[in-house]
Amino acid sequence: MPFIEKYLENLKAALQTSHVKEIIKMEEFYIQKAKDKFDEFSVFDITNVDVNGMIEASKVKKYSFMATLNSYNSNSTDYRFLLIVGQLITYCDTHGANKHEFNEYADKRAISRANVRQNNWVRWLIEFRIGTDINLMPSSIKNTIQYLQKPEKNLSISSEDWRKKILKALFQNESGNLFEEMHSTEIVADNPLNNGVLYSWICWSDPIKQLWDATTSNQKNTWWPSEDEIEQLVLKMLGGLKKTHIILTRAPLYEINDGSKVLIQHYTYALEDCDVCIFLIDNYDGVPLGVQKEIDTARKYEKKSLFYFCDQQSKEETPLQKSLKGSQRAKSKSIHDFKDFIENGAEGFLNDLINVYKHYWKGRLEWYEESFP
Repeated sequence: MPFIEKYLENLKAALQTSHVKEIIKMEEFYIQKAKDKFDEFSVFDITNVDVNGMIEASKVKKYSFMATLNSYNSNSTDYRFLLIVGQLITYCDTHGANKHEFNEYADKRAISRANVRQNNWVRWLIEFRIGTDINLMPSSIKNTIQYLQKPEKNLSISSEDWRKKILKALFQNESGNLFEEMHSTEIVADNPLNNGVLYSWICWSDPIKQLWDATTSNQKNTWWPSEDEIEQLVLKMLGGLKKTHIILTRAPLYEINDGSKVLIQHYTYALEDCDVCIFLIDNYDGVPLGVQKEIDTARKYEKKSLFYFCDQQSKEETPLQKSLKGSQRAKSKSIHDFKDFIENGAEGFLNDLINVYKHYWKGRLEWYEESFP
């Protein structure tokens, strides 16, 4: 039985997801800047470029892209070529170093989360330019390059393992042709170049992903609010408190990598100017390093903070939650679903905010001095 017929209801549900509907109607190529940068990279004259030196530098254990880049004169062809390589990486991988400086998309979109180290990206992209057989490259890099060459005929999913799992689940083997199946039922993007990312997003949507990813089908994932929902909640929260500055975070707003000092300083200034910080934390995931750095920054500047811990998947309190009991300038609260927080959080937030100020001015709150793990 064809994939489309067997999983028709799942496919219908996937086609109704916001990202899929968006990409179907999108006129421009979703990742055009990546294609432009790849084309620039592909035609750059490397006759006098120190490609061998760049490849050898990428093999050093503690590789720093910016240090390598800045070792060349900024007016040299070496510098210009390596800069293009670095810029291209930020469009290939969501974790590409210096994406806040090099990636020109406002949302910093990239082809995929490739889980490839920066030095490997540099090495194999340069190897590609000097003619190394693409089949000798790591599969994630190979798949990304092939997607950039023909985005209308390749998935934007870089992981070879995920690709095989998808095909095996949908077609009971790894040789099924997803593109032919989709085309046969006229599931296509208005811009043909977006077909690769469209089919990838369909496979990655919850209705289809549960067919091939055991973690999706066996585990009830915690719902996280979208950026739009957070913005609306903050506006609702502010109400008559229009002069109050709030930073609300559920994940690190900066990353520690080459060239990130300006971004970190910008975020630090934002923390200095705010009156209240709100942290949404999933007990199941714990407290990532980036979030911990934000908490430490809030403590450094003595910012009053509200912590909401979601126990939907794990009832066990995190060490952070335990350490916040009775703390000065900080209050924690358990919630059972982030959806409830978004839908009903404004009133609770205002009550919490009032109580924090009330208890603080009456001297009832104090920090625990134990450090957070």
